[in-house]
Amino acid sequence: MAAIVLTALKITGIILVVILALVLALLALVLFVPFRYRAVCDKSDPQGDFAGQAKVTYLLHIISAGVIYDGEMSKYIRIFGIKLRPKKDKKTQKSKKHPKSPKEESTGYEEALENDYSIDWNDTDIKEADTDEEPSSKESFADKFDRIADGISSRYEEYKDKIDKLKKEVRFWDKMVHDERNRNAVSYVSVKALKLIKKISPKRIKGFAHFGFEDPATTGQVLVYLSMIYPVLPKKLKIEPSFTDTDIYGKVDIKGKIALISVAVPLLAVYFNKDCRRLWRLYKRHQNK
Repeated sequence: MAAIVLTALKITGIILVVILALVLALLALVLFVPFRYRAVCDKSDPQGDFAGQAKVTYLLHIISAGVIYDGEMSKYIRIFGIKLRPKKDKKTQKSKKHPKSPKEESTGYEEALENDYSIDWNDTDIKEADTDEEPSSKESFADKFDRIADGISSRYEEYKDKIDKLKKEVRFWDKMVHDERNRNAVSYVSVKALKLIKKISPKRIKGFAHFGFEDPATTGQVLVYLSMIYPVLPKKLKIEPSFTDTDIYGKVDIKGKIALISVAVPLLAVYFNKDCRRLWRLYKRHQNK
């Protein structure tokens, strides 16, 4: 009897270990296997049309999804290369109402006139009804002054409330900015955000961009702005300014990958940080007031 119980416990333990291993393997796949993305924007020919596509793949292209634009927008989702098609909604066909013939419309109108619907078309009654209305009396100076004074008073109260709310907002944010723990929280979030952007940013950007404007001074200004960010521009992305034509064309190919672990770790770190949680509670409490 004891041997049977031990055997049953052993089998149950093996099953639990296998289930736990499968769960951990699935969790590892979700967290550590990256989603690969690629986007291509193409207008290489100055006289040609714009075309582009963006796609995301996962697990060696076992799962893929994307958007293609070539004059028309199209979307797709594939699993093991098989395209999933969305189910079409079955629309019930509504019966169309046949327009009435002129004869039917005329008979309906004639029936309405025959029934009379208690309409009295006597001209004398209409004239008497018009003469019964009394002319509106002119507004006195005192009434006009009271109306203007009431309007000024209501406007003053409205603006006073807005100014009081603005003062409260300024005082609140002044305290928030000068609080040391809040500054530590903002600094912590900034560091984590920069690391996250670095991890999920594209690994490759290549192509070229040609541009020109009617006014050469505008082209020069754009070059000045681009020179400010030139050190961070990808080396394989060529900028081709032109002072002789006004064509704008080019082709850009962006490729990268994102692993969920790279996103989950900084988000959890920010969530469990005491200063960040305190800052969030203060903000929510202020919003609920």
